[in-house]
Amino acid sequence: MSTPPPLATAVLARLAVAGGEPVTVDEVARDVWGVAPPRRGDRVAVQKRVLMLRRLFDRGSGDGSAVIVTEPGRVSTYRLALRSDQVDLWRFQELVRDARRLPLALAVAGLSHALDLWRGRPLQDVEGYGFADGTIARLHALHETAQRELARAHTAVGDNAAALAVTERLAESLPEDLALDLTVSELRSRVREEGAVLARHHFPGMRTSVSLVSGDLLHQSDADLVIGFTDTFDTVTDDRVIHRDSLQGQLLRILFRGDRKRLDDQLRRELRHVPAVSVESRSDKRLGKLTRYPLGTIVTLWAGEQQIFGVAYSRMGNDLAARSSSQDLAHGMERLWEHTARHGRRRPVAIGLVGAGLARVEGLGPQESLATVVRSFLARSRIGTVSPELRLVVRPDAIAGVGPTLFARFLREQEEGGTIEGPRTDQEESPGMSVYDGRTTASDSAAEYDDAVEALNEVLRWRLPPADWEQVSRSVDALALALRDGGAEELLDATTTLEDLAPSRVVRAGSAPREEGAEPQLRERVNVLLHELTHGGDGSRTDIPVESSGSDSG
Repeated sequence: MSTPPPLATAVLARLAVAGGEPVTVDEVARDVWGVAPPRRGDRVAVQKRVLMLRRLFDRGSGDGSAVIVTEPGRVSTYRLALRSDQVDLWRFQELVRDARRLPLALAVAGLSHALDLWRGRPLQDVEGYGFADGTIARLHALHETAQRELARAHTAVGDNAAALAVTERLAESLPEDLALDLTVSELRSRVREEGAVLARHHFPGMRTSVSLVSGDLLHQSDADLVIGFTDTFDTVTDDRVIHRDSLQGQLLRILFRGDRKRLDDQLRRELRHVPAVSVESRSDKRLGKLTRYPLGTIVTLWAGEQQIFGVAYSRMGNDLAARSSSQDLAHGMERLWEHTARHGRRRPVAIGLVGAGLARVEGLGPQESLATVVRSFLARSRIGTVSPELRLVVRPDAIAGVGPTLFARFLREQEEGGTIEGPRTDQEESPGMSVYDGRTTASDSAAEYDDAVEALNEVLRWRLPPADWEQVSRSVDALALALRDGGAEELLDATTTLEDLAPSRVVRAGSAPREEGAEPQLRERVNVLLHELTHGGDGSRTDIPVESSGSDSG
């Protein structure tokens, strides 16, 4: 499902905060648009966003939607007609409430599930809206309670490593809580005495095992290590090309003792027989290396007796941002295990939480990322032995996001004979995407077409805070795609999304940030698009980026 534009997201949040109770059109207009009493145009704006949400959810129209229903009455009201397990906000509250009624030993699964639903700040898209403030405060308080209860529950069942992970994360958010600091110290002592294995499952038929370990990847001296790279195999750790605290930065600083020439020499030897995909110009890529290699390229590096497998699973953009996808990761893992099976030393292979740094894999969270790695490893292990152990090493502060209890259950479900499924691993190259190539626009409606052209023209006049322009850039790309191969509905939705980002929209509470016009690169894309749309195709192409991520790999 596509991401709704800002005002549609706010409308959806308003309905979610209501907890399944009906909300009138006037209430939505008041709480989202800040108008009271609303005029006819304000009510139409609400109805337009509700229609967009219905299309996104179930393609429903009018009162026929199964997700957002219209309640009969003198005043039109909307209600979010979903089960609690379909809305993370509702499910989180329900799980924490239910877990409180259980003995601590039985509450682990429910609380773990609840905390797994907590991704970033709750209702972050509507922070500053009055209707969300109370709910956000209650959710933060409930989140703290859930963490405390889960730590107690893990301790009750003797899982001190899991209790430590939860308590450390909580202590970071509550630096003034001295009692928590003492608890962290006690748990660390227990974990050091017990070891740090959070989950382990043996697969006798494949002569291997999979372990989830709390610790530092670079300290796994008894295992061969896996480090993620980009397709340019950059090594400059200046926080612009590669962040010094990323795994690649630590690899250079700790295992190679800061000797970048030695690392580059090894990379050069490993890549000398790999055909390059392309070579960038220095004017396009201002920093770092210029030669690009195929995704899935594997290099073998040595730091003393430590063997390291480097796998390229992300692309380094000329804007120095690393981008990857689930398909890129799956393909990289497939190549990695094949390489390890042929060239490995039959030692354990240790890999960190892939994409946990700035180079996040598009569409994958920590659990999905680990599942992709495990499934690909087991799929190759069914053909022949890859390694006696796949060791997944997760930093203590990231364990809670992984969910050790749920991960252990996942491993049990991967027994030999079970179905191993995951993201497709074939490298499907998307054709070059031209937003207009001389053919008739995809929209058959002149009105929607004219609205889109008008919206693009308006973008060139906008002045926005710098942080907002990235969202505008993505919306321009979405509009271009809708013009290329969408219908009237898709074009209307994309245009509305772009319009919602205009400076006149309702802003969050707080002091107004500095505003500026569009950057030259975005202005050029908009102008080229407008020229092609209003003057017909001239054979030129406008390439649209389809991925976005961070600025380093690993």
